[in-house]
Amino acid sequence: IVSDDNSSDDTKSVVQNLQKDDDRIKYFLNQNYKQGPNGNKNNGLDQASGEFVTFLDDDDELLSGALSTLMQKA
Repeated sequence: IVSDDNSSDDTKSVVQNLQKDDDRIKYFLNQNYKQGPNGNKNNGLDQASGEFVTFLDDDDELLSGALSTLMQKA
């Protein structure tokens, strides 16, 4: 899930290119919450349907194996 707060960095077209290779990637424009990290997280949570959620901001990287490690701890 990618929640976009009307950013000016062409987020939508970047996500659309990624969606060509992976249809699990979903794009949602944040129109319901204040712009910024917390509003975007709330917007993403509204769209989530899984049992577990993790967050990455635009300057974060998820290390290989990180999700497996988190699931083992859950």
